Amino acid sequence: MAPPRFLSPTISFVSEISTHIRMKAQAGDGFEDDAQYSRFFPKFIWAVRDFTLELKLNGQEVTEDDYLESALARRKGFGSLVQSYVGTIGSGQVPCLDHAVSAMAAMENEAALREALAHYAAGMGRLPAELGEVSAAHGTCEGDALRLFMQRSFKDEEQEFQKRLVEAIKESYGQLLGQNEAASKDSCCTLLETLSAAVQKQLSDGVYSQPGGYELYLRDRSQVVEDFRKTPNKGVKAEEVLEQFLASKRSEAESVLNVDKKMTEAEKDLATQRQKAEMLEQQRKVAEEKRLQTEQLMKDQERSHQENMKQLEAKMAEEAAHARREVERALQSKLKEQEAMLQQGFKEMAQMLGEEIADLRKEITDSKEQELLNTAKVFAKALLVACDAWGRDDEDTPPPPSRSQAGERTGRRV
Repeated sequence: MAPPRFLSPTISFVSEISTHIRMKAQAGDGFEDDAQYSRFFPKFIWAVRDFTLELKLNGQEVTEDDYLESALARRKGFGSLVQSYVGTIGSGQVPCLDHAVSAMAAMENEAALREALAHYAAGMGRLPAELGEVSAAHGTCEGDALRLFMQRSFKDEEQEFQKRLVEAIKESYGQLLGQNEAASKDSCCTLLETLSAAVQKQLSDGVYSQPGGYELYLRDRSQVVEDFRKTPNKGVKAEEVLEQFLASKRSEAESVLNVDKKMTEAEKDLATQRQKAEMLEQQRKVAEEKRLQTEQLMKDQERSHQENMKQLEAKMAEEAAHARREVERALQSKLKEQEAMLQQGFKEMAQMLGEEIADLRKEITDSKEQELLNTAKVFAKALLVACDAWGRDDEDTPPPPSRSQAGERTGRRV
């Protein structure tokens, strides 16, 4: 509540009293403790009458002093508001509450954004991990980050900061998936190198160069593949790395096959065809691995859209309900004030209050209509965002193989 204009000169004098009065006559640096003024001057009391407030805190009746102490308690975020006011007044301009609150909201929302992103990053687990584990952690951490942001943010009317949060989480998740793939590749390559060390030792010792060596080589290599598949926590690139490993050993296997004097030419041809069939089967497993990963990413994106819209709708509903309660409380206070005016015979003032009451009732009606409109906007935004995301996914996802290609692959396996 702004002070009446006729009080401004007096208030100005009180605020600048320390520049005109000194407590002591001695020379010094010109600065004195403000607490010394309380020895000579009475306490300054300024009473404010506000019809929209009730003497209640958390549903309990309180005294005027208790209410004032609560109203003057330190609150997070108001330091920037005070600095903005002081800076504006100091420059000789008229402070604007709306501009100051908007600036404070921007700073607070920026802080809420950073806090939510930090919470998301801290919640993601170790790497490498299976895609299902990463996806589950992503869903939980994203939901928690959105709730944390919603609790702290305010006046994010165009959802600017919420959109930035969603995009930042999406980017962070993409980077995490890339790191997970890299960690999986490194882990699988190291594992295969360890498991195949014995095979490489026997190969260099010429164990497979004697008759029957190819059969022994295949048995040992199959054991490497079996042990590799049994090992847990290989991550999302296990089949792809295994395919690359087997492809790199193709010439090695052919060399062992060619020097095996025990096998006939027909048996060697059959072994070559069997090796090609195994490679095709491994390629099929890699394609299936990638398909499942693509499906999971699409599910993650859809879940993110749903969670984002759910949080936004809840936030808007909460803010609308809070605003409506404030208006309803103001309406009840005005009705009581109007009744008191009529009882005291101030009909003209009661009539003026009637116009304010009518405006408040209209505001309540408009707020209910606005709630419905906001809900419709939320669903419309959700649909547009989802369609846009699905469109990008269609562009990034490679087309499925044609029937002729599928038939050709099937024929080869058979």
